[in-house]
Amino acid sequence: MPECFRCSRCCHNVSIEVDEPETDSEIDEYIWMLLHKNIRVYINDEKWYVEFITPCRMIGSGGECTIYEKRPDLCREYDPENCLRNGELEFYDVLFEDAKSLKRYWMENYE
Repeated sequence: MPECFRCSRCCHNVSIEVDEPETDSEIDEYIWMLLHKNIRVYINDEKWYVEFITPCRMIGSGGECTIYEKRPDLCREYDPENCLRNGELEFYDVLFEDAKSLKRYWMENYE
């Protein structure tokens, strides 16, 4: 089995690329999201993302992927060199874990 079989660190979140906010109304949507548990917003390579911190349902009790041989293409194509354990420890340039930090960033950089 590959080194990552029992790791599953990358299997604990889902990130969706979103449009960079351009108005107060748009930033308000991201602020609203950050008021919810287990959601973060980050910027990486000038692209904005919403991250949902939620583990994959297919992680077994030992941390292994229970569908490894039949896992989705997205999982198969993931390069372990980009892994949080093997590669860089951070995959974002700017991280917002709460509404206050995003609001402050917006006011300092956009208004």
